[in-house]
Amino acid sequence: KPDPTSRPADPARIGVGDGEHAVRTLHEALSKAGPGDTVVVTKSRVISPKLRLDRKRHKGLTIVGELPGGKPAVVEALGSLDVLLDIESAEGVQLKNLEFDGKGVVGVGVQVSGVCPGLTLENVSVRGIRTAGVRFANAAGGEGKPILCDRGRVQVIAANQTAVLVEAVNA
Repeated sequence: KPDPTSRPADPARIGVGDGEHAVRTLHEALSKAGPGDTVVVTKSRVISPKLRLDRKRHKGLTIVGELPGGKPAVVEALGSLDVLLDIESAEGVQLKNLEFDGKGVVGVGVQVSGVCPGLTLENVSVRGIRTAGVRFANAAGGEGKPILCDRGRVQVIAANQTAVLVEAVNA
């Protein structure tokens, strides 16, 4: 007879909002999230310090905005940051229906680096950044699992800003 405690836990659904079982910040949700979990943002606007996804803990993580009318949830920077969301070597991460707002004091909205097979950015917008909306730095997908960007939007308003920056060192 198999030991039920040896099975991996079912993926969790962690809410960010005002509900009874929801956490109040995206940072708190990420600290609770494990592999395969889904973080659902139901608040129209969440304010956040720098967010970093852990390659082991956040493997297969989905972060999705779920607001009435399909509007994206806004993740707004808390103060001046180099990067608002840092994704390094994280497999299978999916970001859906989100808008990252750097409030004019964030260098890079979303930064992707390392091997990130199956990373998906779907209906993700970035605005209010100083340098680059999305920065791919030595980023790659995997065999049969490319990095996918679908229906993205980056708002740039100055000549020194870049919508999408792709960098490869020693390529």
